[in-house]
Amino acid sequence: MKKLIIVCDSKVEQYANYLRQLISANDDKDGEIVGVKDGELEVVVWNEKQYITNAPTLSSSQHILFVGNNDITKKESINVKYVYNIYGMKIGWLGKRAVAYVDKNLNEIEYNNFIEECKENGYELEKYDIDIFKNVEGDDKISSLTGELMTEVGKGNFLDVFNKVKDLGKKSIDTLVNKNKIMEQQYKFLVYMLYLKHLNNFMEN
Repeated sequence: MKKLIIVCDSKVEQYANYLRQLISANDDKDGEIVGVKDGELEVVVWNEKQYITNAPTLSSSQHILFVGNNDITKKESINVKYVYNIYGMKIGWLGKRAVAYVDKNLNEIEYNNFIEECKENGYELEKYDIDIFKNVEGDDKISSLTGELMTEVGKGNFLDVFNKVKDLGKKSIDTLVNKNKIMEQQYKFLVYMLYLKHLNNFMEN
């Protein structure tokens, strides 16, 4: 039985576990292999600390997948050849070391195309209302509001200052929430595509 070590940080641990679940599922049908052959691959998930501790003892023949856009992945991705690179989602490898991560926030047009890409590959995702982008693309609005805030401070209109601070805080929070929701979808689909179309090729090299 082949063995795969998945290395991830706490931010993307759920997606590493999602991949492990897909690998452990008995989903081959009528002799057709879905993803990797059922029962052929043993998987363990390590956090960054576990990997750093055990790295000196790992054989060069050990397959390792680094998930997440973190410092370790960045170092491992310097020379990889990407086999999937679309809408901020990247999968690639060199030898027995592979990376899978998301490194881009999508704009409105890219998001619509991303949802279509998911559908075409049989992966249904909830399409968020287009208003989700009102603050994702609203950095200029936030900058403008900050300027207005400083103007009110200069005038001594402290009630207006208080209200604008509340507005600025809400816009900043909404922007972060919206970006995170979309990135969650990107990571789920990335893992799905990795399992379905690329993992078997990686494990065979």
